Amino acid sequence: MFTLSARGSRDPDGDSLSYLWLNYPEAGGWKTPIPAKGAENIYRVTFRAPPVTKPETAHFVVAVTDKGSPPPTRRRRVVVTILPR
Repeated sequence: MFTLSARGSRDPDGDSLSYLWLNYPEAGGWKTPIPAKGAENIYRVTFRAPPVTKPETAHFVVAVTDKGSPPPTRRRRVVVTILPR
């Protein structure tokens, strides 16, 4: 299991934020989707790493959206290296 966090994201106007975490299998070495464990729309999310026989990379994207008007969205990619046990 590993946890990714967007804690510290903020809106200069003070509007609340929404979060969408996505595994992006097309970009990395690991092609099988890795689903999130737990609630959606939170700044922190946990994933269960798949068993691997060699180091593999997995790409994740978080989209943080301001609930103001208009609702701008920023995206950031995180690359995780999954190691064999």
